[in-house]
Amino acid sequence: MLGKIRLAFARGREVRPMNTNAKKRWRHLSLAFGALLLALGTVAVQPAEGTDAASQIRVIVRGEYVQLSAPPVLAGGTSLVPVDVARAFGAELRANDSREAVVVKDGRTVVFTAGRADMNVDGRSVRLPVAPRASGGVLMVPVRALAESFGLSVRWDAAARAVVVDGPEPLPVVGNENRLKQLLRQAAESGGRVYMALDAVVSRQRSAAIPTAKTAESATAAAGAADYARTNVQVEGVDEADIAKTDGKFIYQIADRRVFVVDVRDPAAPKLAAVLEDKTGLFSPMQLYVRDRQLIVVGQQTTPASVAPPTSKKKPAPDVPASDVSIMPVPPIAPDKTTVKAVVYDLSDLNGLAGNQSDTSGSAPDASGFAAPKPIREVELEGYYLSSRLVGSALYIVANKFIDVYRITETNDVSDATPIYRDTAVQSGPRTIGLEELRYFPNSVDANVLTIGALDLDQPDEPMQVSAYLGSGEAVYASPQHLYIAVTRLEPGRSYAERETAVYKFRLDNGRVFYSAEGRVPGTVLNQFSMDEYDGKFRIATTAGDMWRNDALTSRNNLYVLDEKLAVVGKLENLAPGERIYSVRFMGKRAYLVTFRKVDPLFTLDLSDSTHPKVLGQLKIPGYSDYLHPYDENQLIGFGKDTIELPVETWGGKTTGETMAFYQGMKIALFDVTDPEHPKEKFKAIIGDRGTDSELLRDHKALLFSREKGLLAFPVQVMEIRDPSANDGARRMPAYGEFVFQGAYVYRIDPVNGFRLRGKITHLSGEDLAKAGMYGYDYGKAIRRILYVGTTLYTLSDRMLQAHDLDTLAPKAELVYPAPETGATAVPPVSIP
Repeated sequence: MLGKIRLAFARGREVRPMNTNAKKRWRHLSLAFGALLLALGTVAVQPAEGTDAASQIRVIVRGEYVQLSAPPVLAGGTSLVPVDVARAFGAELRANDSREAVVVKDGRTVVFTAGRADMNVDGRSVRLPVAPRASGGVLMVPVRALAESFGLSVRWDAAARAVVVDGPEPLPVVGNENRLKQLLRQAAESGGRVYMALDAVVSRQRSAAIPTAKTAESATAAAGAADYARTNVQVEGVDEADIAKTDGKFIYQIADRRVFVVDVRDPAAPKLAAVLEDKTGLFSPMQLYVRDRQLIVVGQQTTPASVAPPTSKKKPAPDVPASDVSIMPVPPIAPDKTTVKAVVYDLSDLNGLAGNQSDTSGSAPDASGFAAPKPIREVELEGYYLSSRLVGSALYIVANKFIDVYRITETNDVSDATPIYRDTAVQSGPRTIGLEELRYFPNSVDANVLTIGALDLDQPDEPMQVSAYLGSGEAVYASPQHLYIAVTRLEPGRSYAERETAVYKFRLDNGRVFYSAEGRVPGTVLNQFSMDEYDGKFRIATTAGDMWRNDALTSRNNLYVLDEKLAVVGKLENLAPGERIYSVRFMGKRAYLVTFRKVDPLFTLDLSDSTHPKVLGQLKIPGYSDYLHPYDENQLIGFGKDTIELPVETWGGKTTGETMAFYQGMKIALFDVTDPEHPKEKFKAIIGDRGTDSELLRDHKALLFSREKGLLAFPVQVMEIRDPSANDGARRMPAYGEFVFQGAYVYRIDPVNGFRLRGKITHLSGEDLAKAGMYGYDYGKAIRRILYVGTTLYTLSDRMLQAHDLDTLAPKAELVYPAPETGATAVPPVSIP
């Protein structure tokens, strides 16, 4: 039995020395502790062997050493500590004996039971890496599980030889009108992004611990699961919303502001099971999720506001999310409000559906007809939709809300800075987040409100947690444990080429969000793939400067590694000066980065030493990749454009001696990075000529890939030059092709034979092609997604669904969707974050 550890609070007091026997026992413990894993994850830095026998393993909570009632226990790679250490967190032990403990803090109740490998968190079972145990009359529990249940983090401090339990300093609240005006003036002086909310929507910007956030390699079913395509996501275990999904029995698709539910259990006769439509025209569905007999539709809604600032002036406790404060709805205000809305439908009865069509109407429509999906919950956040993620049963929604600075500073009307939200699990009407709940990032103030809504879909009676910040977001990355939101910053007095990226980190906890840290790095990110989390570290790739400058501010590309508190611990800077990043892919201890100006350097980067990332090799070839997808751990597929390099001419026809690259047709390539110092382009295929494009180049979810099936498919719009002489002779730029095709290109892919085109599928008829102009066609028939269920391949456009044999691509069936009653005309498809 280990001797009792006496640890004093760190206020200049010494820890009581151990006797000789205790020293011997600690010598053995220190060797075992070298392999310590802190409950749900590994320690970042392990204690070294051969440590001085007199040294002690300590526990530090919020900067103070804690006196433990019993020494730690190492069980199966997990450290257990006495449950009463929770008192140092500020928690209350309402019941505590050697068999069971009930820990309560900030409205959350956690129950640990000896011998049970799960804990009960607010009535929900959460699995533990090892069961709690009784030791000397004390209940020992996993330290990480205990701490993280209440929004705290756990790490190993090798220098102090201590288990450190900590949490971020709570963000300050705005509090009152005067402080709000002061912060908005500060944002204006520092070039705050007052346009960010609208910019994120209008441009349809791409968004998108540990132990490790594993890269998702395939959009197919997991081993042993039903055989159907999953959405191509960035991180395994973190689902991303899309315009179409399947559960293997039904296909759910958003088209023409409606949601179509198609029964595909008989691939030879797909049936329209239901049409979900808001006939008021207020709600526009954008993306959806499907899980456990639930359909979640996320979109934008514009509706008259009906609330005013809250009557409650209660201030939130430092560690209590702002939404936990009681706020009450009050009388109407203007103007109309734009909100992000999510509707949860119950699909329990769909299996009995015989193919009847039904539709719904109203802002919270009820289904009519046999076994139609039933809306069971609605949530709304004021602002524009930035992104969302689904981790297990927990849904996280991120919204940006633009603030009218003039209205606040000149009219004293602060309602524009107090966003509303609604959750029918609590009440049908909206609520308002007051200034006493609105927090801000001290180093990154924006004239914008960033709102995060979090809810556990398996707990329908629990209200949505809402957190609001005076800030904004552009790109969103999520691991199973954390949410990162990146936004561009420009400090006063600096040029546009000196922009930086601020990153906000939030910990995810089964439908709750806790602010963790804020960091900053030079340059700007491209999209969600510029960010990654691995082994407790956050990695981010940026482009700094301006690629058209020839001075100290010319563009350069960088990679930074940040610790759990988002402090930079490693960096690799000044890659490919004069170019910018076109794509990034992090894969464990390596990263792959594509930059471009005239040629495409594919860099292979070694991140095994997080403090000293380095370049292993590079490959320079014509063209560039907009998206990199792992084929396996040693091969990558690149999707982008082919390019040619031409001399730069003046308007008089004289050459300047410089050259410029022009993009051509779409290029797909298979890269071999087995030898990272000498990456190779094994295979490539070029589709069409200049003007050829694919939604995949802007939205990774448009890709269908299965390594096991040798299947690769994506939508593409093909442009071809009909006149072979169009590019002959001296030209300032190459000719554009004319429209010839839109649809799915289906390839067989393998590392031996590369890309073999199996066939093309289009929803355009011969008459449609004959009517098409040089650059346009009937966009309603543009194939946007390709899925498979069993042995059938499905192609989806706004107008129809087609079924094809997966092996031969022979057509099986076609289902034409009913035309919208509004008579809306189709527009070119636009990617949504």
